[in-house]
Formats: sequence, structure tokens, C-alpha cells
Amino acid sequence: MVIALAVAWNVSVPTGTAAEWTLKAAPPDLVLETPDQAAALYKAGGFQAVAGDSVNRYQAGDLWLAVELPEPVMQGPGSVLSVRPATLPNVELYRLTLSGKVVSAGAAGMKVPRAEWPMVARGPVFVLDKQPQYSPTVLVKVSARQFALAIVKVETAAQHHLASEQEVFLLGCVLSLAVVTLVASLLAWRVSADGEFLLWAGQALSGMFYIAYSHGLIVAYLPAMPHEVHAYAFWTTVAVMIWTISAFGARFLDFKALHPQYPRVINVLALAAAPLAFISVWQGWGTALVRSTQAGLIVLFTVGVAWQIWRGHPLARRYGVVALLLTVSGIPFLLLQVGLVPVTHLSLNAWQYALAACDLVLLRELVSRFLQQRRRANEAQIHLQNLLLDEKAQLEQRVVERTAALVQANEELERAELQQRELLSMASHEFRSPAAAIQTTLEALEYLREPIPSVMQDRLDHLQAAARRLSFLANRLIEHDRWRERSLQVHIESLDLRSWLIDVLGDYPDGLPLSLDLPSEPLWVRVDPVLMRIACQNLIDNALNQAPKGEAQVRIQLRAEAASFRLSVSDNGPGVPDEFKLKVFDRFFSQKASLRNGLGLSIVRTVAQLHGGDAHVTDAPPRGACFTITLPLKGAEDQSASTMSLTQ
Repeated sequence: MVIALAVAWNVSVPTGTAAEWTLKAAPPDLVLETPDQAAALYKAGGFQAVAGDSVNRYQAGDLWLAVELPEPVMQGPGSVLSVRPATLPNVELYRLTLSGKVVSAGAAGMKVPRAEWPMVARGPVFVLDKQPQYSPTVLVKVSARQFALAIVKVETAAQHHLASEQEVFLLGCVLSLAVVTLVASLLAWRVSADGEFLLWAGQALSGMFYIAYSHGLIVAYLPAMPHEVHAYAFWTTVAVMIWTISAFGARFLDFKALHPQYPRVINVLALAAAPLAFISVWQGWGTALVRSTQAGLIVLFTVGVAWQIWRGHPLARRYGVVALLLTVSGIPFLLLQVGLVPVTHLSLNAWQYALAACDLVLLRELVSRFLQQRRRANEAQIHLQNLLLDEKAQLEQRVVERTAALVQANEELERAELQQRELLSMASHEFRSPAAAIQTTLEALEYLREPIPSVMQDRLDHLQAAARRLSFLANRLIEHDRWRERSLQVHIESLDLRSWLIDVLGDYPDGLPLSLDLPSEPLWVRVDPVLMRIACQNLIDNALNQAPKGEAQVRIQLRAEAASFRLSVSDNGPGVPDEFKLKVFDRFFSQKASLRNGLGLSIVRTVAQLHGGDAHVTDAPPRGACFTITLPLKGAEDQSASTMSLTQ
């Protein structure tokens, strides 16, 4: 931006410049109605010379100017007369003939249709052709109410073209900067959803439209519209620009920290610009009311920025100079429009350059915030990566610790199981020896010569049943040790389950609450008698343990079906809850609610599966549980080579 301004400012001016010309103006207290009255007053010497090339003052009627051109200008190939600003409503050009007659040379301005303009331009521009019948003086009428502002310039065609290029170049730089600020602010708002960036975008957009209107771009390149439409649109743009700049500045520099009501006063004063502008256009009062709100805002902002700089606000200290430049640059522009300062390039365009500097500040702040946000995001990402690495290291450490604990627990479990197996093996062998001795002695008593009394015989029978029970328990412990040796092979034999089940119950002492429900005919199947005996007695023992003491009822039932048979053992205990029915056959399952635990039921299911069947549990009405072994009647021969591990 700085390079562009420097290049545009130092473009060399071509040599053939226009000679000096003189600008005169009619007295401000006279009201001239017609061009002839103006010409007569000029011939009578009533026009007063103006210092410089501009007039800004209050007056009674329209502004009449006389431009006295030297002879070289009139004899040249063509000169250009332009009147600024570009927003003038109506500018009329009249030429005087040598005989003193006034001839209209055209009109331009916002109230004049563009098709009637003497040439296509961004404002009132007229070409002074060389015509010998005209005098070297032209009259210019600028329509005005109360306050009149006009800047007249007479140039050669080359000078006008070069000046237009410089102005367009500068204007393009300022507008391009505003467009970049607008796009960047909208992107920042879209990403962050922060409403402050919408104020930035509104400031850039309204400033861009205001500059375009002030330099005639809107009037020159948009479709023709009535002057009233342009006037309302222009002042709407002015009001929006005043409000967005005010709201943005108050929020950006944190004026609320000075006093809670400070930003509200600024917003109320800024919002008042819109209705005052519409009323002024409607009633034709000029711009005094709107300029008064601008003056009040300039004072408030100057005080607020200076106060924040003194308080050490970081943004105020960083951008306070630019903020003061933007507010102070409006002062000469306001004074120019009320005739208190002369029209110069600085007083007319300083606020535009200050606005461009403000856009640069916004872009710098956007880039700064973007880089800061990116730096914070990178720091957050690095922090998260470090956290993940720490968590990973801690997790690995915990895994190592848990693995070591599991290995230790497994070793302790294996030692405990080994000790348990050794204890069971020792106990089983210790049980078998006295049980065998007792049973041998009892069998020897059968061969005594003297008859044994019946009472004593009953007791001996019970003692012999107990010895057989003790032998069986010892055998079960030995079989259990075989199971713990990881595999067990099935030995299939033909067996009458009806007789076999009666023999199994003979291992239990009389008086137990056991009832049998057997088929009327023998039921021949092929099973492993030892394994089936273990499974059946496990079910009976489990039922006796679960039945209530003194009221126990255990029922053993055998039933044959078309392709299978069922051996069921039911009790009147607490039963098995539904949520435990699938787990009760698991090894070492323990649940206080079910009171059924250990290896017994898991052995039952394993025996059933070794024979090609399965075991399941159901409710036994009215209360209790019913455990059932279901085995196929045929195909048992195929299971003779089957093996299964207890660990499965």
C-alpha cells in the first residue's frame, strides 16, 4: 500500500501544462436567477477573485463562478474543466460569445441523467473546444442550498488523463485494501463465530461504499437512478459507516472499561446519524445535523483513545496512534464543509487515507490473531501429544505391573491347586485303606457259624453300606484327580438304567428324603457306568444340600423318549435365579444367591457332553430346581473314544 501511494504520488507530470487561469465567484449575498444576470454581473465587475481553485462557503442562492482562461488555453487543441466533488447534484457550464451572448455548454451532476453529460466521467467534466466566437471566460453554476462547495480545475487533456490515472490508482489501492479487509473479516467470523468480526466487515464494507460514492464510482458505473435514490443511498452508507466504525472502535478498544455507559452513549449518537440524514434529505436541510453527530463522536473517540493509552490498554497502545489519526482526520473534513478551512488535498482526502490505515491495522490484527491462535493450537497439540505419551507410558507400566501380578497370582493358584491335588490324593488313598479293611471284616462276619441277631444284622448292613459309601467317595477323589490330569476317556457298556439307578441309591443310607420315579420296563442304554454314577450322585448330593433341613424332598425321575432319555433330579430348595441358569454349570461358579458352587455341576455337564448329550436346569414347581441330563439312546458307541478336559 505504501509503495503504491509513493508511486502514484511521484508520477511525472507531462510538460505541456495549461497556463495560469483565474477563478472568480459572485458575492454570497446575491441571488442570481438566470445566466444572463450572472453574465451582466460579471461584465460589471461584480465577481470577486478567489484564492486558489476552490470555494466553500454559505450563501443565499446557487454558486456562480467565472473561470477566466488565458489565450494559450483557448488556442490549444482542447482543455478540460472539471468540478468536484463528484457528488454535486447539478453543475451547468455557460460560454460567453464575443458579442456578450450567453450560450449553454452542457450540464452534469447527480440530478442530470448520464446520457446528457458532455462526456463519460466520474463527475462533472467539460471539454473546452477551441471556438473563435467565444470569449476566454466561462460561467459555472453550481446548484446549492445554504452551503456551497466546489473545486474547479482547468487542465490540458494530457494533464487530466494523468491526474485521473493517479486518482484511480490511489482509489483502487484503498478499495482493494477495504475488500481484503472485508473478506478476511468474514472468514474470521465464519471460523470463530465472533460477532466482533462482523463489525470489522461492516466497517470495511461501508467505508468502501462511501469512498466509491464520494469519488463518483457509484454514479458513473451503476444503472441510472433518480437523484433522490442516490441521496438516500449515499446517506444510508454514511450512517452505516458512522455506526460500524463507532461500535467497532468502542468494542475493539474496550471503552466499557472506562465507564459502563461510555459505549452506550457512542452507540446512541452513532445510531442517530441515520434518522437525521433521512430527515435532512427529505427536508433539504443539508448535512449540518449529520455533521454534528460526527463532531460529537470525534470528541468522544479522541477522549476515549487518549484515556485508554494513558491507562496502558494493550490494543490502545499498539494501535492508538492510528485510531487517533482516524478520528482527528475527520476534523479538517468537517471544518472544510462548513467553510472554516480551505479546500486542499489533505483536508479533502485525509480521512480516506486514515481509513485505509485503519484497514491495514485490522489486517495486521487479524494476522496477529491468526498466528496467535495457530501458535496456541500447536501448543495445545504438543500438550495433548505429551499427555498421550505420558498416558501411554503409564498404561504400559500398569500393563507390566498387572501382568506381573497375574503371573504371580497364577503361580500361587497353581501352587494352591497342586497342594489341593496332593491333599486329595493323599486323603483318597488314606480313605481307601480303612474302608477296604472295614468292608473285608464285615464280609468275613457273614461266614460266622453262629447266627447274628436281626438287630445286629441291620446295624452291620448299615455299617457295610457306609463302608461302601466311604470307598466310593475315595474312588471319586481319585477320579477327580484323573480329571485334573486334563483328560478322561469314556468306556461304554450296556446298562439297564432302571436297575442301575436303584443300585446307585443303595449307596445312600436309609432315611434320606429320596423318591424314585422309574419306568415300568427296563431301559437299556450304552454309557460309561462310572462316569454316569459320578454325575448322578453329584446331582443327588447337590439336591440334598439345597433342600431345607427337616423338610427336604428330592425326587429322581427317569424317562425314555423317542431318541433320548432324561435323568432328572429335583429339589424343593431356593431354586436357581434366571440370571444364573446359564452360569451354574461353569467351573468354580460361585454365587451367594444360588448357593450352588464348586466342580460338581461342571462335572455333570462334562459327563453329559462326553456321551453326546447335555445338562440343563429348570424351575421345579412349586419351588426348587430341577437338573436334567439328556442323552441320546443311539450312537453312544460313537462316543467310546471321546475325551474331554475339565478345563474346557
